[in-house]
Amino acid sequence: MGTLTERWLVLGHPMPKKRRTGRAAKEQSAREQFGGEPADFSHLLGGGRRTEFKLGSEWVVQSISASRAQKEYVCPGCPHPVPPATAHVVVWRNDHFFGDEHAVTERRHWHEHCWRLAR
Repeated sequence: MGTLTERWLVLGHPMPKKRRTGRAAKEQSAREQFGGEPADFSHLLGGGRRTEFKLGSEWVVQSISASRAQKEYVCPGCPHPVPPATAHVVVWRNDHFFGDEHAVTERRHWHEHCWRLAR
């Protein structure tokens, strides 16, 4: 009688689609339901970069998770170290006189608590 495909075609039925499972199925379902690609939330995984006004300047504040903290730093808000595997924030001036590249080279690692208390 032939292959399964030939039998389906003889009977006049289209071949059934391969059933998707897992992540691919969810993405396909989202595209069909909402029309288009699923939203990109990758910026949320980066740790929440924000801008704050403190100490008389505008600062960029980047949260660092404990799993990403691999080196020891000294917190400028207190004389204590920020040990590896400790969640903290990295801070640099948003309005540096010599530009963004120079500002990033002067970034500092603060304890979250010390940065919140900084005025």
